[in-house]
Amino acid sequence: MALYALNLSLISGCGYNAPKMPSADEIQQDIVSFSEAGGYRSPGQHAVTSIRETWKFNGKSLDITFLSPETSGHYPLIIYLPGLGENAEAGTLWRTTWAKAGYTVATVQLTSETSAVKLLGDEDLFDLHGIGRRHFSKSDLDLRNLATAWAIQELKTRSDMGKAPFNKANFNRMVLAGYDLGAQTVASLAGENDKTSSPKLKSLSISALILISPHVDLAQGGMSSRYQDISAPTLSITGNGDLDPWGITSPSLKTAIFEGAPPTQKYLLLLNNGNHRQLSGSDPSDQQEGLPWEKREGDEIDREANEGSETSETSNNAASSGGGNQNQVRGGPDDQGRGQPGGFRKGRANKANPKHYGQELAAIQSITTAFLDTEIKSESNAQSWLNQHASEWIHKIGALHRR
Repeated sequence: MALYALNLSLISGCGYNAPKMPSADEIQQDIVSFSEAGGYRSPGQHAVTSIRETWKFNGKSLDITFLSPETSGHYPLIIYLPGLGENAEAGTLWRTTWAKAGYTVATVQLTSETSAVKLLGDEDLFDLHGIGRRHFSKSDLDLRNLATAWAIQELKTRSDMGKAPFNKANFNRMVLAGYDLGAQTVASLAGENDKTSSPKLKSLSISALILISPHVDLAQGGMSSRYQDISAPTLSITGNGDLDPWGITSPSLKTAIFEGAPPTQKYLLLLNNGNHRQLSGSDPSDQQEGLPWEKREGDEIDREANEGSETSETSNNAASSGGGNQNQVRGGPDDQGRGQPGGFRKGRANKANPKHYGQELAAIQSITTAFLDTEIKSESNAQSWLNQHASEWIHKIGALHRR
């Protein structure tokens, strides 16, 4: 099913001055106020606790965090895989929200992926495409698949031994979630036909998937059949400004998994402006820092391999099918919703629109939690909110589609 065409404007030229970002306090206030104005809140909020450890796998170091409710009990397990250059403390906004809602969240990251962009010099900033190609390659993906599968088994071993806090995890209701590089790994483990040699996780009970800024490389081909084996309920999240700095994919391609996977319990949250760093779920205070390649004066790094976008609020509103029952997804970026995207124009990565920055973060928190509570806990209120109220709540900042 093809996704509707988006009305996009070109942001180009080194002289573009992005609107001033709101402060961390303003972002947090917007998250709270927007959530209270119609967002979803899981019944029974928990105080949470976290530990961080380093594990060894085949001579490689794995950065591990485990976030869980403080109270004793068995809680569904979410395996969270961060993006390239992030450590196991990444995705704070998402992980904390899920743990407070009654989930255990184990983050797994190879330290080699954390350090990949840590010490970039000026000369490296022009080779982000090369850095990305290395880390998103088939060989690196194979390694991450094996490391993630091993880490899941290690978590289960520790849980079965009664070792706290890992013994709080319920492996019978397990979710795979990932951002950027982590989203590539999640899709691969869940059944993407990517020709990797590492085993998939079909033997495990994977109850749902969350793909934040999904990775889709058109050059790999096979778009018509690549995602047909991703059968688990899946929530994909992206935005019109979701330009990855590696120049491998583009916003228009990030809907491909939603469009290509079997149409049962598949959701797409498409934000009007959401950019790549915003989707990382970092703490609002960290959102102010900027990434190494964003610190050059004037934001002058040319990313012509990417396809830039910034859209008006009305583009998604006009395409909305009215209220909560958006079972039809109109139009498409091309004839199959894949391939060379129409409506997306080349340019430089745009900043997130500060007007709705905190609201978009709140939307991700509420919609991911409602999706989890629907698919994992069978909460009727969550399903009702997701299917009947979520679209109306976010209509000014994005759209929620389902198949």
